[in-house]
Amino acid sequence: MFLVIIVLLVAIWSFPVEARAPLTYYVSSSPLASDDHPGTEDQPWQTLERVQAALPGLQPGDRVLFERGGLYFGVLDATGLQGTADAPITFGAYGLGDKPVLSGMERLVDWTAIGDGRYTTMCKPCGSIINGLLLDGNWQPLARFPNQDEADAGYLYFDSAPDNTTLIDDDLSGQDWTGGELVVRSSAWVLDRLPIEAHKDDTLFTSTSASYQLTPGYGYFIQNHTNALDRDGEWTYDPRTRRITLLSRSRHPAERHVQVTALERLLTLEGAHHVLIHDLALEGANALAIHAGACSGIHLARVDIVYGGADGLFVESCDSLMMTESYIADLLNNGVNIRNCDDCRLDGNHVARIGLWSGMGRSGDGMYNGVQFGGDGAELTHNVIEHIGYNAIVFSGDVLVQQNVVRHFTLTKVDGGGIYCWHNRNSQVIDNIVMYGMGSTAGIPWETPAAHGIYIDDQSENIEVRGNTIGYVGASGIMLHNTRNVRLVDNLIFAAEFDGGMLLADDELGDYNVEQTLVTGNAILAFPDQNAHAITIMSNKGADYPSKLGVMDGNVLCHPNGHPPIAFVDWSEGDWTRRGFSLDAWRERYQLEQNSLGCPSNLVYPPGTPLEQIAQLVVNDTDEPLVMTLDVAVHDLRGTHHTVGEQLIISPLSAVVLLLTANP
Repeated sequence: MFLVIIVLLVAIWSFPVEARAPLTYYVSSSPLASDDHPGTEDQPWQTLERVQAALPGLQPGDRVLFERGGLYFGVLDATGLQGTADAPITFGAYGLGDKPVLSGMERLVDWTAIGDGRYTTMCKPCGSIINGLLLDGNWQPLARFPNQDEADAGYLYFDSAPDNTTLIDDDLSGQDWTGGELVVRSSAWVLDRLPIEAHKDDTLFTSTSASYQLTPGYGYFIQNHTNALDRDGEWTYDPRTRRITLLSRSRHPAERHVQVTALERLLTLEGAHHVLIHDLALEGANALAIHAGACSGIHLARVDIVYGGADGLFVESCDSLMMTESYIADLLNNGVNIRNCDDCRLDGNHVARIGLWSGMGRSGDGMYNGVQFGGDGAELTHNVIEHIGYNAIVFSGDVLVQQNVVRHFTLTKVDGGGIYCWHNRNSQVIDNIVMYGMGSTAGIPWETPAAHGIYIDDQSENIEVRGNTIGYVGASGIMLHNTRNVRLVDNLIFAAEFDGGMLLADDELGDYNVEQTLVTGNAILAFPDQNAHAITIMSNKGADYPSKLGVMDGNVLCHPNGHPPIAFVDWSEGDWTRRGFSLDAWRERYQLEQNSLGCPSNLVYPPGTPLEQIAQLVVNDTDEPLVMTLDVAVHDLRGTHHTVGEQLIISPLSAVVLLLTANP
């Protein structure tokens, strides 16, 4: 009998089980929906809790669709979800209207007046920190002293710092800031947030060390303390009581729409494979909207990630992930952070308004960035990334960065770039447009607006930077810092204000000496009212250093007011000695730029030239070619003549004839 049972069990186990047909489950926020329903279109589920309960049973090809126009509060943990390449598991939308919203926002009600325009309420789902508060749809700053629009952009300056947890300022008196938060620039590119454990006389004591040595000359301010509540919309949060205090003298908060980022994470895809997420919006995550790790085959299409208290998307150690046609905006720290993601792709996305509130992002390095993207065989293409607090794009690994539009970056910090890498190799940066990075010098001891269009930093090698258009930057169009085998080819640079079109800098921070460099086919134009050089070289390796850089030839280096196009800054003797060179003098001294050109002989620069007009056209929100009919005869920077009535086709991504000047 026992043997018969074993034979029957073996037969059952070995008999092939026919896979069921893929199922579609529907979710609606309508009052008529119910989690007791079967999840059909006419009897949909209602909450994310019911969807979460169904996740372990999902099979390849199954779909979960949310009704458009609906709002769904809560989180989804899709850890270990297993679709296939031919039959992914899908989360998407159905019906008409706006994208369904998965929300971590908590609306605040039940306000109690406590005097002087201040109101308080409790946030029950909130944890140890609330990162963001929206008032009538707009971010509001934590209560801050001094306010950002006051002297020195709202920064104070300390006298000394015995260690990285103690700050002394003789002007600190009259109010006790214990329990608040110290925000200090421990470097030009870091804003640290440190809890104030005690305040005694002129000294603040914190329980957390700053990221870098605190140095007098850098600025600080204090936030999240009721003593700083003096502007309508400012607020504080006490995690011990979970109480929020809001200053609202203009109207009672009950008459306003007040929300906070309450839930830490909205969607988790740890260990998930072949999952498609499309046409959904995720808003109000306090820490992170989407986390994906050790995953493969994830595709995010037309997904909105908005109004997050910290970060939008974080991906680590995945492969073949795609994010396309998505919108990532209004986040207080980082937009997209993708690490070690082989064969991954970001294409056609729009990333905007990231890290614009000083002190509202996270502490340390790597914060307030638009997109951080890395992995072998990865591609970052056709994206628009704009209005970013620090670096717009940070790339690492064997990456292609191509045909992106980057504009308005380093708005909160400085010493960064529109496109940036550090300790990287084997990448390509091709046909991008990078505009308007002037650098925020508030709270730092130097006035140099160290914002670069494309910044290839320490220990980077074998990188191609080709065909990019860069303009209106505070420092240089392209900066190489301690690099090796970097090729700068056919780039167009104009209006780089301080360091000029290119800055090649060698110092003690890296082992490479800007060596084996190729600089050819580039066109660099300074504006007449600027004293920046077309190319600036800096080194402490002695007066013969430029001859060791590599190949520099076949460029157009134009400064309309006759300013020397090339400068060498030699600080090998301890002093900064800057010497300007004409092209002829440079050729004779270093045997470089033998076939390069200065300004065309017939180049003029009167008021009313179409330069500004064309520059603005190029950075419009369009990838379509622009057509301009000339009403004046012009020569472009390379000397080509264009006649009255000629139609020029201007591609925003190639900018072939961007820089035009009128011919008398």
